[in-house]
Amino acid sequence: MAQPGSLGFVHDDELKSWDVIGAGGFGQICKVKHVKWGMNVAIKLLLSNDGSGKDLLSEAEMMQQGGHPNVVRIMGIYEGQPPCGRPSSQLGLVMEFMEKGSLASLLNKLEGPPPWPLVFRLAHQIALGMNYLHNLSPPVLHLDLKPSNVLLDDSLSAKLTDFGLAKVVRSVSKSTIGKAGEVAGTINYMPPEAFNLGSYKPTFASDVYSYGIVLWSIGTGKEPYGNALPSMVILRIPKGDRPSLDDESLDCSKVVGLQELKDLMEECWHEDPKTRPSFHDCLKVTEDLYDRHKPEEHRAIHQVHENLGPETVQWVNGLIKPPVKINVQLNGVQFVDKHRAKLIKNVRAVDIIADDLLPMIGPEKYANIKAAQTSHQKMRVIFDYLNSEVVKEKFYQSLLENERYLVEELAMEDN
Repeated sequence: MAQPGSLGFVHDDELKSWDVIGAGGFGQICKVKHVKWGMNVAIKLLLSNDGSGKDLLSEAEMMQQGGHPNVVRIMGIYEGQPPCGRPSSQLGLVMEFMEKGSLASLLNKLEGPPPWPLVFRLAHQIALGMNYLHNLSPPVLHLDLKPSNVLLDDSLSAKLTDFGLAKVVRSVSKSTIGKAGEVAGTINYMPPEAFNLGSYKPTFASDVYSYGIVLWSIGTGKEPYGNALPSMVILRIPKGDRPSLDDESLDCSKVVGLQELKDLMEECWHEDPKTRPSFHDCLKVTEDLYDRHKPEEHRAIHQVHENLGPETVQWVNGLIKPPVKINVQLNGVQFVDKHRAKLIKNVRAVDIIADDLLPMIGPEKYANIKAAQTSHQKMRVIFDYLNSEVVKEKFYQSLLENERYLVEELAMEDN
């Protein structure tokens, strides 16, 4: 297998101390110590392999192009048999390890927005990274920009990650990017045109829309649309629904420059893609706002570090979870198969798990799950739809996120 560019292979004899810290894109993410380099790295393991590793190599190529301070650095291609994966050989991306996890985990930990100087810095850094990707030759679309795909280093600087959905743009024409009917991304951050399955073609404006929603999340510390069902979000976004700019966190009387940031949000999530600004245009706003608050930047960072404490934030789909040792002899598929009966009996976060599975199983099967009367019945329907290893792995990752202690309890039985 030929790796992209000058990236080298990393093998098992160079690695130790594997810990599963989460899931993203198309596989598990592990924190691993690279013995020769003397540093921790993050390894994103490929969930499904067509034999050539095309998906992983594509993501590696995307990330390798992103040689920018606000894009996560890829350091190599992993090839081996990880203790936290399947017994067969696997491929993975070796990336720099981001000590403070994801932006989503930060917002969750703080239970609200960061201090405003940090809000404006994050807004600017994300725009810098996206502007860089859009101005590569050829340009790159991210197509899944959201807080859990923005990682933070120890100084809380933002870096973009998870290029599993990204596309190299072979034409700079906004009307010819992507294939018609192609949908990619996370529902709450997807533009209204993405739900027009017959004609949607991802463009630069698709990423800009997502950025507008991300700005709202940073400024409020909340997930857009709260607990709304995905089916309702899909219905309402094309009809003009957006996150509320009247949220109490967005009181312009208390923050210098906040009105300009709110105006930028509205411009970015405008219904008409042609009306949305470019990231170069966004930078004109974010740079000015960041400069105004820069004198208070270090105090804001110190304040966040004090609130976070010494623990390392784990990035499991953007949510903080305490480190739990799971039996690494079983992969997700084996775990789900082995503990089917107990999972059906004991899982309570069924609706959340169904929401996670929606992009894979489709709206009809999702509706059948929701129609079941009890948690047990819903779980039985879910198991009826776990008809591939990929879906089972996704189900397992959702269990790790939403039923962590149940997974730990069942894993202890395997030891």
